[in-house]
Amino acid sequence: ENQTKLIGVEVKGALFDFAPQIDEYLKSHLFGDIFARDVLTWKQREIATIATLANIPGVNSQLAAHYNISMNNNVTVDELNEFIMVIKKYCGEGVANNAKTVLDSVLDKN
Repeated sequence: ENQTKLIGVEVKGALFDFAPQIDEYLKSHLFGDIFARDVLTWKQREIATIATLANIPGVNSQLAAHYNISMNNNVTVDELNEFIMVIKKYCGEGVANNAKTVLDSVLDKN
């Protein structure tokens, strides 16, 4: 239930058909346990996830997915752009430019 709320649609597909243990793990541990806790809001978790992914080379598809998830959880485009400015200040121009390019590609598709 939490996974569907967070993402906005039911998650299914070839990966979960191929490895149903991954689906079970995600649903029970990540979404059933971690996301049920109230230490951080879902919005705060997505911002933290975006910050992490923006700093890892080669994970732009995951970064794009989390931009979409964040917008599904009340993070505005203005907030994302402001956050990219924070990334630029603390993580450097290269990281921020990549984060902005990925965000722009997500917005172009929406």
